[in-house]
Amino acid sequence: MFESTSLAIHRLPLPSGSFRGNNEITREEAAVLLGRTWAYIQSRTGAAPGNTGTTRSGSFTDQEGISGYALEAVEYARFIGLINGYEDGSFRPQGYANRAETVSMILNLLQKAMFINP
Repeated sequence: MFESTSLAIHRLPLPSGSFRGNNEITREEAAVLLGRTWAYIQSRTGAAPGNTGTTRSGSFTDQEGISGYALEAVEYARFIGLINGYEDGSFRPQGYANRAETVSMILNLLQKAMFINP
C-alpha cells in the first residue's frame, strides 16, 4: 500500500513541485490521491471498478470550484463511492479535509479494495 500511495503522491501536480508533507490537504487533493491509489490497486489485483460499494451519480453543487487537474478524479471517486459530499450537495474542493473526513475516505478505499469488511 505504501508503494501505491507513494506513486499517487508523486503524480499529484503541485505548484512548487514538492510534496509538502507537513501541509494540510485539500479535499480535491485527497480525492486525486485516493483515485490514483484505487487505480493502482486495480492494476495489481484486477479488481473491477464497481465490484464493491455503492456507486453515486450526479455532480456536486460546487463542481465549478474543482481545479481542472482534479475534476475527473473527483467525479470518479464520487461515482465509485470513495468520497461523499456534504448534506447541502457541495464538495468544498478547496477546503481542507479534517481527520474524520480523511479517515472516512481511507475507510471507503480499504473497503472497496476488500482489504477490510464493511
